[in-house]
Amino acid sequence: MTDARLPERWLTDRRLLLLTDAEHRFYITALLWCVANRTDGEFGAEDIRLMPGIDPGQASRLAAGCAKRGLLAGNGGQWVITGFAATQSSRDELDQLDRIRAAERDKKRRYRLSTGQSTGQSTGQSTGTALGQARQARQDRLASNEGAAADVDARELPPW
Repeated sequence: MTDARLPERWLTDRRLLLLTDAEHRFYITALLWCVANRTDGEFGAEDIRLMPGIDPGQASRLAAGCAKRGLLAGNGGQWVITGFAATQSSRDELDQLDRIRAAERDKKRRYRLSTGQSTGQSTGQSTGTALGQARQARQDRLASNEGAAADVDARELPPW
């Protein structure tokens, strides 16, 4: 899973504050789409059709508004989000993180196999026997206490 970052300084960034609502929505959607698809901030007219909630007929106008504020560079066919590398992880960085995570998972799997710790189940999973054993033990206690309860009932209880 890839996370996009929206820096807190954007709350007071004049370039973003001067965008119309539609331009702002276009810019943020394009940013999120580029992060999710690992394009390093580049997208084209054909990509805009894939962005949720963006009307391709309005995209050129919206992109031009973002470009006017210095948030996008390019022309009607191909766009680049300026400053993308300063706020987001690049495709190479994300690919490296994926390789590191896969290597760590493999290392942990090999360790568990070598120490005999692997039961084929993830942590937190149960074979189901513990609950059944606890339930049976409780039922046994209740059954054995029925006789004791009858003895208590037969005795006289204090008046309070």
